[in-house]
Amino acid sequence: MLRRHHARTRLTPDGVRDLQRAFIDRVAADGHFHIVLNHLQNTRAVIKDLDGRFVWATDNISRLRGFSSPDDMIGLDDFAISPRPIALAYQRDDQKVFRTGEPLLGRVELGFDETGMLDWYVVNKFPLKDRAGQVIGLIATIQKHPGLVDFPALTSELRPIVEHILKHLVEPIHVAELARRAGISLR
Repeated sequence: MLRRHHARTRLTPDGVRDLQRAFIDRVAADGHFHIVLNHLQNTRAVIKDLDGRFVWATDNISRLRGFSSPDDMIGLDDFAISPRPIALAYQRDDQKVFRTGEPLLGRVELGFDETGMLDWYVVNKFPLKDRAGQVIGLIATIQKHPGLVDFPALTSELRPIVEHILKHLVEPIHVAELARRAGISLR
């Protein structure tokens, strides 16, 4: 049933928050934002509590990490699914969001692609707060970094070197090879 059209009255900031809260409080548990997040193309998302444990994950990230269901990730933390140096970096960023209550936007981080290889991702972390305004966790969105095309400052001389490094992240990279690719002396 359609309701009669009402002329929009400009709301005060408190009125905006009240309207949003009242509406969100009415949404059924199976109709929340996570349904939408699970269907965004090329976006992975997780929700973590203050202990860094996964509380929710999109289907695509759980499959990527080798789980048959997102529920299999619940209760685990980054250390259970990522190498320690990478998990420490994720944890450091999470703690900053928990401590400040401010989002961490556009962070470029290493992560794993569908083949299990390291690649670059753009991560946004947003604090999740309870009704009293206390941070209780975070929600993170993860998207594959678009690549070197977005780095206009990267000169043509450096591009082959950076591409070589990105393609061989998991292998030893020798300065002599980079110098050869750049057409400069080792010194």
